[in-house]
Amino acid sequence: MVASAGTSVWIVIEEEIERELVAVSLERDFPVERFANAKSALSRLQAGGSPSLIVLDVSLPWMSGFDEAHAFEEAASERGLPLIFLTSSGAGELKAARLAHAAADFLLRPVHAASLRHRVRRRLEESQRLERLESLAGEDALTGLANRRRFNESLACEWLRAARARTPLTLSLIDLDCFKSLNDRHGHAAGDEALRVVGNALTRCARRPGDLVARLGGEEFAMLLPQTDEDGAAACAEVARQAIADLHVANEDSTVAPYLTASVGVVTALPEIGATSESAMQAADRALYGAKRDGRNKVRCASWRFAESVRLANEAATPRADARPPAGRARERGWAFSGAREFDGARMRTGCGAQPDLVLEE
Repeated sequence: MVASAGTSVWIVIEEEIERELVAVSLERDFPVERFANAKSALSRLQAGGSPSLIVLDVSLPWMSGFDEAHAFEEAASERGLPLIFLTSSGAGELKAARLAHAAADFLLRPVHAASLRHRVRRRLEESQRLERLESLAGEDALTGLANRRRFNESLACEWLRAARARTPLTLSLIDLDCFKSLNDRHGHAAGDEALRVVGNALTRCARRPGDLVARLGGEEFAMLLPQTDEDGAAACAEVARQAIADLHVANEDSTVAPYLTASVGVVTALPEIGATSESAMQAADRALYGAKRDGRNKVRCASWRFAESVRLANEAATPRADARPPAGRARERGWAFSGAREFDGARMRTGCGAQPDLVLEE
């Protein structure tokens, strides 16, 4: 096996002679990085280091054997990194260790160079094969974008990350206008090509690390933009809408324009632990419906915040005589409306107060 670009093996062994022997046996096939203790390796990992595999001595004295392995596994599992533990345990202890650390591989000392190289190759091949399968499982076959499954997983992760960091998270739903008329007039092959070029155009609009563009199905796309506030969300959505229009994909039978256009619904949320991303999806869908209802080829934006969910839920459980139904239904889900914007080409209008089509209802 020839190491692929970006492949690296970390060797975490305190005893210098053994560390060098292991490094020499591997570095002819793989780039290696040496660490004399798990603490420095863990710090490097948390600082953004990206090994392909870690060879770890479980007898390092500063921690207690497999307790150290557990600490490393927790950090490595977030990245899906394979581990190979070097141990002096007896066969019975080793079997128990395998049960406790099923994600890892183990080698008994004394370690033979050929056996170690074989084990490292096998684990890297398994890891790369799994990465390819996971990539295919999360990819839309037509456009190469993320599919709905990967989008939902990313939304859940980014939601929790934004809640911990107390940063805004923007979600945009993009629906191609009158797409059926394009398919009916030009055929499904032309429709598929239109979806591909739209996907490429949207990808160029969301290029920051962490941004995600997905095809949710049919002619519906989505963009997930971490750390993006209301102004940035509105600007990015308008750029995406205009980019699709600028493709000038023929759609002569459209009721909007003689070329392909898109409507965009955007929500910017300030997540908190306990809130759900499903509410944000519903809000974005409501905003998309508003853009469609108002003539298509528009961007409709809503800004929401999760505010004192327990208090609002209690208030919703005891309706007041003067409470407006839409606001009550929003409170039932723990969301409070904080504003709306609408893009119509280059024109933007800012509104105040809740509008019914932007409020979560049953």
